[in-house]
Amino acid sequence: MKIIPITLPTPFYIGPVNVYLIKDDPITLIDTGPKTKETVDVLRAGLRNAGISISDIRRIVLTHAHEDHCGMARALRDEAKEARVFVHGWETGHRAGRLEYEEHRQLLLRAGVPSDEVEAMRKLYNNFRQYADALDDEQCTELLDGAELEFESGVLQIIHTPGHTPGSCSSASRRIPSSRRIPSILLGVSSR
Repeated sequence: MKIIPITLPTPFYIGPVNVYLIKDDPITLIDTGPKTKETVDVLRAGLRNAGISISDIRRIVLTHAHEDHCGMARALRDEAKEARVFVHGWETGHRAGRLEYEEHRQLLLRAGVPSDEVEAMRKLYNNFRQYADALDDEQCTELLDGAELEFESGVLQIIHTPGHTPGSCSSASRRIPSSRRIPSILLGVSSR
């Protein structure tokens, strides 16, 4: 598997983020960056440098559902037409436009957070929403701990690593020895 990092700008104080193109059949993008014109332009250029266009992408794997990593998932999925979006099930609240405000507000108030601070946080979260489009459950495929995403020449194993977010996932890749590969022509799959 050829894994190509692409560094994308963000409007956030953290600075740029990396997404990863797996240039192997099926073409896969790990994370997407935030939904900004500058970010999509840089992503298109990075894909073009790798000989890929958005329409070639078949899978989008989200490591977690913060706007700087998932913001363009819906737009890329829509443009790619056949791409599937994969994300851990515990990320539901974030990918659907953050957690429901009233539920979150009650939790914060019970925890002793002053109401003026809760209101300031609501305004901050509302500002972040412009950097990601929501994805409904039926628009995503759930990533499970230990799942293996197969490629023509390797496997990407999903590792649930909660902490940064409840559903954060990492991955480890391994190659499939050429003696064990099944030619794609025998599977009836087109190779790119």
